Amino acid sequence: SFFVANVGELPSSIRDFDLTLSLQQGAGAHIVKAGFSVPSNPISPGENRFFQREYSSYLPRHSRWTSSDQIQEPFTLNFLYGAATLGKNLHCEVGIFFASQRYFPSNIEGAEGSVNGACAGAMKWFAEDIGPLKTNQSSD
Repeated sequence: SFFVANVGELPSSIRDFDLTLSLQQGAGAHIVKAGFSVPSNPISPGENRFFQREYSSYLPRHSRWTSSDQIQEPFTLNFLYGAATLGKNLHCEVGIFFASQRYFPSNIEGAEGSVNGACAGAMKWFAEDIGPLKTNQSSD
């Protein structure tokens, strides 16, 4: 979920959003980044809008999972949920991109989300979709 205000003088449209999640595990971190294109959402000059997007209903246009070298233990859902409960190890950030008649894409400041169930759910989804919990399905 994010709130957008068009403080400019031109009509704009939300076109893309990026989601970055980081999970601290000891001295290391798991970081996932994904970008999504969404149907155009026009915003008139001076207008404020609240948007709610279900990331799992969109196919990411790019996604990447990285783990730093300092990770000693494998990623597990037990650690993820424990870290989310502690409230210090899990961080979410959303970047929102818009198009106007003159510029595309231009970046609006990224909004930082707090640690909550949605953030843990997103990290779980990415771990299972592109990360260490992804299962390789074969037709053999």
